[in-house]
Amino acid sequence: MGNIIMTKITEGSSIEDKAITEPSKKSGNDSQYESVEKVSAEQKILSELDEKDKIIKEQKEKIESLTDDSTKKELHVIRFVAVEFNRKHYKSGEDEVNAYLEKGFKVIKDFQTPSGLVMVLGYKDRRFENGE
Repeated sequence: MGNIIMTKITEGSSIEDKAITEPSKKSGNDSQYESVEKVSAEQKILSELDEKDKIIKEQKEKIESLTDDSTKKELHVIRFVAVEFNRKHYKSGEDEVNAYLEKGFKVIKDFQTPSGLVMVLGYKDRRFENGE
């Protein structure tokens, strides 16, 4: 049985170009048949890898197309709302936060303070830029 010597495969070359059989004691047809089998098995593996790579790329494109468009928009308006933990004042801060949430603002972050919370609210549209 002939041994197959594989050289480094460079971009643009094929496996058939790089498969070289050493002479063997058996007939030349056997060693050629073995090299063709090994080359075709390697081609099959490479084509399977290419197919799987194509599937991964298609899935990536589908995931990117399903991404919420609102995450791609720029943040245009930010509001800082203080909510004090005081029986007399907490309701005004709570009402202000709820009003902004009803208008479509999203909570970006909240900060705990010694006297309550500061809520950072953001909106990705320009219609609230004038302080509405």
